Amino acid sequence: SIGGGNASPELGGAAIGYVQSVVFTGGAIYVANKGLRPAPTNDFSSAVYPVDFALGTPSAKVESIEIVRDGAAYAYGTKDLYADADGKLRIWLPNGGYEFQVDGEDWTAEVDGAASTAKKVGTGPDRLHIEEISVEDGKVTLVVSAEPDGWLTAETAPQLRVRAAEALPLPDGDDALLPVSDVSATPNADGTATLAIPHGGTPAMFYRVEVQ
Repeated sequence: SIGGGNASPELGGAAIGYVQSVVFTGGAIYVANKGLRPAPTNDFSSAVYPVDFALGTPSAKVESIEIVRDGAAYAYGTKDLYADADGKLRIWLPNGGYEFQVDGEDWTAEVDGAASTAKKVGTGPDRLHIEEISVEDGKVTLVVSAEPDGWLTAETAPQLRVRAAEALPLPDGDDALLPVSDVSATPNADGTATLAIPHGGTPAMFYRVEVQ
């Protein structure tokens, strides 16, 4: 059980049979979601998933962090949090929509059964363009560019969401958004990003790419 501070624990694997539960209720915990056995939960036995913040300053101490989940304050151990060597902060939260204030800056994130990347409020791209689209092996691949140039990076590409429908206009609301777990985002060397999503099997489908 980890409730604060920084940790890069060796969990699961060879320890299976000895560890009955993994509980994360706080802390900056730098382990991958995949491979943790048993899967981590919070005190209420809800599954928790990593949420990454691209703070930018390596090993920087987080002086203050406030977390609001679905409109209500969320309790999470935030004492002695530090970014990692790449300037990334990783905390673990259950499913829900979140608003954060980290050292005076506003962030948002949506946790939906998978790892996610928090978005700093007010720092989205001016425009997104679908440059290419292809269908192969049961997947649809979208190559996306952004304005201004340089906005799409390894940190920002996971913020992209895909809205899909069989007819225009594309509906607003969450129903038309594909689940985060269905969208695989890979940044490219030319400043674009490639999104791979499942093919729905319908004869026609329309897509729009947005920022989470």
